[in-house]
Amino acid sequence: LQGFARAKDLQQSTAIFAAMPERNDVTWNSLIVANTQAGDLQGARDSFSRMPCWGIVTWNCMISALSQYGEVDLAKEIFDAMPEQSIVSWNAMMNGFVQNGFVEEARGLFGQIPERGIVSCTNAIQAFASCADSSGRIFATMRQRNEISWNAMIQACGTAGRVDDATRVFDLMPARDVISWTALSTALVNSGDLEGARCCFDRMPSRDVVTWNSLLTGFANK
Repeated sequence: LQGFARAKDLQQSTAIFAAMPERNDVTWNSLIVANTQAGDLQGARDSFSRMPCWGIVTWNCMISALSQYGEVDLAKEIFDAMPEQSIVSWNAMMNGFVQNGFVEEARGLFGQIPERGIVSCTNAIQAFASCADSSGRIFATMRQRNEISWNAMIQACGTAGRVDDATRVFDLMPARDVISWTALSTALVNSGDLEGARCCFDRMPSRDVVTWNSLLTGFANK
């Protein structure tokens, strides 16, 4: 069922699901994913309503599916109806708002998170990647940061086309990993600074396949 869902074969997914003698959360979630992947949003909603009970993964899946197809109001209704939201739930809803152009609503939602730690703040930075100002404000309020949050901020600046800010964040990092270097080199390539990207690449203490692919793709596209 999961294989056909990933292959976007809704007909086979539905047939297998119908033939199953017993179903659990995993199989129901797979059917919802199959509907979503095939673009059948109504089918996903019908599957959700038919479920005997809903787990946290199912709720989050529906929030993401509805947001993906622009049904942000319905996604928010699902989010509000949840008995309890996880960090993934908050992040999915923030992503939904941002992806559909509701940045202010996403900011408001972030302010409602009951406990904001490194993970929730880093998730918010990633959600606001297209809006570096919002990401920067969240980053500035973090009492603790790890490499993931620093890297997320570099990527957010790069996505917003603010390569100078990406470089500044990179320079301030207490420790860097291969993701940090790759994020900065990608930002430089995307800004058209191929010489700077090559210089960054040459300075890397270590490189992985993602780093090589990022640089090669960038140079090929320029």
